[in-house]
Amino acid sequence: MNSSERKYKIIEQLLKVEEESTLYQIENILNEGDGWDEIPPIVQKLIEKAIEQSDAGVGIPHEQVMSEIKKKYNFS
Repeated sequence: MNSSERKYKIIEQLLKVEEESTLYQIENILNEGDGWDEIPPIVQKLIEKAIEQSDAGVGIPHEQVMSEIKKKYNFS
């Protein structure tokens, strides 16, 4: 089933919904964004800086950190 077919199927199901509470929940889901605007500006800047550093190759890959932790604390 492609994207258009899925959307059509959802619309068909939505037209059958009669409960106000269900419609309210659906509206909330559709109006939620990604939450970025809810993050404090200082945290947004820190996240952006971390992404820039990661893109520039600065930092230690997750796999390497996990490997070192496992060795240090004898995890298998």
